[in-house]
Amino acid sequence: MPEGRPSLATAVVVHYGSAASTRRTLASLRNNAPDLPVVVVDNDGGINGLDGQGGLLGAVTCIRPGRNLGYGAACNLAVRESS
Repeated sequence: MPEGRPSLATAVVVHYGSAASTRRTLASLRNNAPDLPVVVVDNDGGINGLDGQGGLLGAVTCIRPGRNLGYGAACNLAVRESS
């Protein structure tokens, strides 16, 4: 994406359960859409190392609400935080 132009889309990933699955999803997003902003909502507090560059394949915003919000509420939170 050219610098100075805002992204028209953001990927929202709701994490619950499998850290390996979430990491594979993020790797796929980075490989196929490297400039796409990504927001992860950690719905069970079981995944670490996602904030910023944290060893992951690009910048990821990680939101930790402290409890399982449910899928829909987690998506809504991610959208609010990415706006």
